[in-house]
Amino acid sequence: MIQPLTKLRLLALAAKYRIEMLHHSDGQIIARINNWHLIEYKMDDILEMFTADSHIYSIQIENRVIDITYDSDALSDEAVVQHWLSAIERFRL
Repeated sequence: MIQPLTKLRLLALAAKYRIEMLHHSDGQIIARINNWHLIEYKMDDILEMFTADSHIYSIQIENRVIDITYDSDALSDEAVVQHWLSAIERFRL
């Protein structure tokens, strides 16, 4: 389970980058990053790290829209979720 402070941090990131959820289903998230200019310079490193993750099947970016396909069973694995959250924190977004 994601801790309340972590949820708050994720909501703050979503607000900062004006992330708009376009689609979510088991194993897929599609979102628009409206403040792309604030994160664009870090995207190569972020993509490199997440594409190396065996739970992430694909990441596609086009026109500030990111489409992530992932192992939906990974969301019930606390260690995987914490790994993803730690990875986000490392980028000091």
